[in-house]
Amino acid sequence: MSIIEKVILKNIGEGYCILTPQKIFPYVEYVDWLEGEDEEDGALTRATLHDDSTITGSGFIELWVVWHENVDKISGNDLKKLSELDSNLVLSFE
Repeated sequence: MSIIEKVILKNIGEGYCILTPQKIFPYVEYVDWLEGEDEEDGALTRATLHDDSTITGSGFIELWVVWHENVDKISGNDLKKLSELDSNLVLSFE
């Protein structure tokens, strides 16, 4: 069983780190479901990370994640196999 999982943004759990081929993001502190979006479009979702940066987008956007305690078990080769973040996600850094 792989320690890397694919989830949709609205289902990401606190304590998980988002992965891309080049980066392991800090773990998720909390998730907000923002108002004003249709349920069928996947309500607009914002994940706030441990460093206070945020990732915002449709709740149905897929992400690769790993539990923060397993980050040290991931190799560069594991990351190379992953897809980039969806271009519709908005990254904000504090």
